[in-house]
Amino acid sequence: MKVNRPIYALHLRPEPGVDAVHALRGVLKVALRQFGMKCTMCEEIPGNGDKPPDDSGTTDEAMS
Repeated sequence: MKVNRPIYALHLRPEPGVDAVHALRGVLKVALRQFGMKCTMCEEIPGNGDKPPDDSGTTDEAMS
């Protein structure tokens, strides 16, 4: 019997001077090893480096 588990979306942006790929791999390893959270999809969003995050879809209801 399959159990429906929630899926969460997370946007990450590296700070200046950070090796983004190395940092992302580290975050994913910690998420799996320490918290049992497995990445099922990961993609780079091109051309979004200087654009502030769009929080229009984030509400207090969605965060609780």
